[in-house]
Amino acid sequence: MKRYAAVWLVLPLVTGCGEIRQPIRPRVKLDATYATVKPLLEKRCVRCHTGSEAAGSYDLSSYLGVLGPGTDQVRNAIAGDASSLFLAKLHPSSPHWGYLLPTASELEPGELPERRRAEDLALLRSWVVSSKLAYFDLLVHPPGWLYAAERASTDFHGGYLRSKHWDLGTCKGCHGDDLKGGSSKRSCLGCHEKGVLDSCSSCHGSGESAAPPSDLSWKLSHADPGVGAHRIHLASRDWWAPVECKDCHKVPTSVWDAGHLFDDETTKASDARAELVFGARARLLGVTPSYDRAKGVCVSYCHGSAFEPIGQGSRPAWTSTGSAQCGSCHLVPAVAGGPDCTTCHPRSVKLCTVGKDPACLPTGKGTGVAFLKPELHGDGKYPLGKLEEDEEACWSCHGTKASGGAPAPDLHGQTDTKLVTVGLHAAHLKGSSIRDPLPCTTCHGAVKAIRDKGHFDSDLPAEVTWSDLVTGKARSASLDLKPAWNRSAETCTNTYCHSALDGGKVKEWKWTEGVADGIGCSSCHGEPPQKTLSGAPHPNAFNCQGCHSSAYDQGKLNPAKHINGKVDL
Repeated sequence: MKRYAAVWLVLPLVTGCGEIRQPIRPRVKLDATYATVKPLLEKRCVRCHTGSEAAGSYDLSSYLGVLGPGTDQVRNAIAGDASSLFLAKLHPSSPHWGYLLPTASELEPGELPERRRAEDLALLRSWVVSSKLAYFDLLVHPPGWLYAAERASTDFHGGYLRSKHWDLGTCKGCHGDDLKGGSSKRSCLGCHEKGVLDSCSSCHGSGESAAPPSDLSWKLSHADPGVGAHRIHLASRDWWAPVECKDCHKVPTSVWDAGHLFDDETTKASDARAELVFGARARLLGVTPSYDRAKGVCVSYCHGSAFEPIGQGSRPAWTSTGSAQCGSCHLVPAVAGGPDCTTCHPRSVKLCTVGKDPACLPTGKGTGVAFLKPELHGDGKYPLGKLEEDEEACWSCHGTKASGGAPAPDLHGQTDTKLVTVGLHAAHLKGSSIRDPLPCTTCHGAVKAIRDKGHFDSDLPAEVTWSDLVTGKARSASLDLKPAWNRSAETCTNTYCHSALDGGKVKEWKWTEGVADGIGCSSCHGEPPQKTLSGAPHPNAFNCQGCHSSAYDQGKLNPAKHINGKVDL
């Protein structure tokens, strides 16, 4: 009678669950579950394999730890796989074989330790191979229902749901409409805390992150394209803002959006391979991004295309375990100016010592930079200068607002006029009683906007490009004084402003010596000049205002009409 009573007690449970019970194959109770093997693992393994310092980074103190990887990011225990490393490490030829031997206090009277060890190994093998790493015996579900070697398997609850087009109606028959237990008394929300199909991480990734690892096949290795560099991109870094899922994929607002689980809004299952739909970040600066699946290489704003040629490095492969460095995506320097990125980008980077600062990135020749604001790197804007509000102004990089952009300070913050990068810049832009301020374009060509070609897209030092005023052509089209700048000697020679034209005494001017005391008319031309513009002898008269009255205002020389390339008569 007891046997028949047991059958009748089970029968209502089997028939009461509707659809979910029909496809499940009848089976006997499992020989081993996690509850069965947990005490054994705690006795033999956990002493070394636990916590943040677990041997081989393999934590055997929890169920999820057993299912996880070690240092090599490969799962050690694979459901149904007798060759799993978890079992291979317990082979008699392995040192771990000795750790499986029980102590004398654990044995029954007359029991041999070798026999107990063989039984324990058989139990672990049964759990991995036959019971497929079952957490507990679900009775009505296959052994791999909670964890399977393949997520696509219909023995796995996720694979089964996929075969049913994710219709949760079959689950609700036993687990209740809210999936919190129902007649089965087993809540689905114990694992799926945010809802079964309400959280990205239910299928993608693990823990709080939906980014692989693991991928949809539970793979963990970077070498698998489904895993690759997902977590590297989403991780917060010292030198770039984290990449978001939407930067490379169309992120659904709901799990049921067309093209996510299905190719359309009906029942056709979508290909499990994620589509690459590049977002705005990958398309910055007008780049058309692409992904070569065969080579595993991405071409986008982030990886080289905006800065061709890409420089010393190469585009990192998607399955690479390494991280990109300066030179992987652009030249070092990215455009020009040398390895000191702070020259143009003081708002986002600072100089640092490679090897001492863990956030210091080498930029060549022993120099390095650390990012002050990672979000300003890789944003398509490459912030320039000291102040955001003055980015388009000369003084954002050069000098100060008061000086109109003339050093000092120079690009490296130096102010000593004995330095060639400082010199007489401020003196020229300031003007005097005998001349108007000279604009930067007098000696450095015309720059209308900070990003103009020819401005900072070439190496330092700044190019000296003479204007017509300096060459003398502003005075006469046939006149060319052939001015020259000697950086090593720090001298200007044969300029219209500093020449021996018409009998002047100063043909060469020292850029770093300052303005000499006692500078007078005869420094630049004779007093009076020797020749007129036409080449005729100049009158031997010292009253300049007599002939050049239009260059004077109320008896005083008008600076705007002196040293302007014109002779006002």
